[in-house]
Amino acid sequence: MSATVGDGRPISTTRVLIAGGGIAALELLLALRALAGSYVTVTLLTAEPTLAPRAMSVAEPFERGAAQTWEWSQIVRDEHAELVLDRLVAVDAAQRMVFTDGGRRLEYDVLVVATGARRVEPFGGALTFGLADDAAADVQAMVADVLVRGGADIAFALPSPSAWPLALYELALLTAAELREQGSDATVRIVTPEQHPLELFGLAARDALAPMFEALGISVVLSTQPREVSARGVLLGDGVRLAADRVVTIADVVARPVPGLPIDRAGFIPVDLHGRVIGESGVYAAGEATAFPLRQGGLAAQQADAVAGAIAAACGAGNVPVAFTPVLRGRLLTSGAPLYL
Repeated sequence: MSATVGDGRPISTTRVLIAGGGIAALELLLALRALAGSYVTVTLLTAEPTLAPRAMSVAEPFERGAAQTWEWSQIVRDEHAELVLDRLVAVDAAQRMVFTDGGRRLEYDVLVVATGARRVEPFGGALTFGLADDAAADVQAMVADVLVRGGADIAFALPSPSAWPLALYELALLTAAELREQGSDATVRIVTPEQHPLELFGLAARDALAPMFEALGISVVLSTQPREVSARGVLLGDGVRLAADRVVTIADVVARPVPGLPIDRAGFIPVDLHGRVIGESGVYAAGEATAFPLRQGGLAAQQADAVAGAIAAACGAGNVPVAFTPVLRGRLLTSGAPLYL
């Protein structure tokens, strides 16, 4: 940890190693530089040379926008940090060292794990958005096929109650709008275990969506868990099979455990409200790698801010750490103006 000379400058700095290449890692890098300044030296360890948030990828099939990418090399240069392009494979918390896929051994004073989670296909036979780079082309092909056929039943299935639902609703709204503009009367349904549409955002979201669904001819099948997809449609949790010619879903999220760190039953890292990994000294985690049940970019950034504040305080930078107090925000892409939730 850092000590200071008379004018407040640190005699030595704390070596912070951030493992990860997503939104949480970016926010940590920015927040640490703002809160801790010269009290820390920061190294970013990521296997991905570019930062590529997924939020706008839903718009690509409909030519309403596109995902953007940024080079990590430029970001770390701007923030006076070091970049190591490699993958974290294990942690030795006792020795304060991590091991990488490329054979490196990196020492740290403070480690922040922001390695995210894995995306998996929840149902065989469905078009899974958010899993492969060619998903946008698949959606375009589906819409084109439905238009050629003159009609079809399309089901948009939310894979689990814990899945972040905005992308699925965006896909349904934009697909229905595209089909209606081309004169198609194809049936469009959303199948979800939620009690009402976008349940996470309360009744105001339900009420805002209702006129959109009515205008676009979208029906919603609520309180039912999709279980299986076949050529005959979607098998629901109650044993009923919903007819569908095409089924669209979003990638489900599963843990990416890091050997050497504690995990919960699902494989995620347990942390306190300041992001400290339970039972480990000098180790923090933020974002999708943690056991917090909702996995979304805005929440990951809020977790990262709490971690950065705790590290800055521990380094002697004079900050008072603020606990993670989640505020859920979202922007839903629609056929018209975005809906802010």
